[in-house]
Amino acid sequence: MSEHDPRDDYDDAPWKGRVAPEHLIRWPASAMWVFGLVQLILSLLGLVLMTVGVVWRAQEEPDKWASHFLDEDLRVILAAGVFGTIANTVILYGAAGMGRFRRYPWAVSASVLIVFSMPFVYFAVFTVPLGIWALLVLCRRDVRARFAATARGTITGSPPEVSDARRTSPP
Repeated sequence: MSEHDPRDDYDDAPWKGRVAPEHLIRWPASAMWVFGLVQLILSLLGLVLMTVGVVWRAQEEPDKWASHFLDEDLRVILAAGVFGTIANTVILYGAAGMGRFRRYPWAVSASVLIVFSMPFVYFAVFTVPLGIWALLVLCRRDVRARFAATARGTITGSPPEVSDARRTSPP
């Protein structure tokens, strides 16, 4: 008789060694939020500067300001600023929800929108891989299950607070 027991072939604790969804989500959600905030500030700054420029032109040349305002370049800049503001607001909202395992569709939308890197296109070097990374993490089965469990109210979105064992009196 051999000494091999077939019951030893099974893993008694299959969850050990797996990364928890909280650890998978933390970095992409935080990075998306930071890049979304920086780009939102840049797009709002661009809109403010463009408005100041249009008002300045209107004061300098009152009879020609309408034709300057309707220039194609100005309309493109205005559209990019408005799209950047809306997109980065969605990114901030989705990334904040993603970090707490809430609003899965918003988190996916934020991950897709961060790839476009509007209005500061030079951030694309960072935001394209970040968006792909976030989408890959959001597609994992355990992460989707955590979002669904949070939506059902089975578990809380954020990890529970760890109390200090040395503390003897209640807070």
